[in-house]
Amino acid sequence: RLDRLEARGLIARTPNTRDGRGVLATLTTAGRATIDRALPDHLQTEHRLLTGLTLQQREDLERTLHQLIEALSGPGDNAGQ
Repeated sequence: RLDRLEARGLIARTPNTRDGRGVLATLTTAGRATIDRALPDHLQTEHRLLTGLTLQQREDLERTLHQLIEALSGPGDNAGQ
């Protein structure tokens, strides 16, 4: 997936100076513009989905999503931040 985003000019990859085994993917100006265009529709869809849930269900969902992010993040990984 990163290859496709890079080929479309939406991200740029640079070596990770803190960990030579990896690379960092950063948004390009075109990538940021794409997100800015998509964000209003995304937020509208998110609102529509969450409106059907009770407060307790939304809190449970938030807690579960945080747990999933933590489970996917390795030691020293900042994927959830």
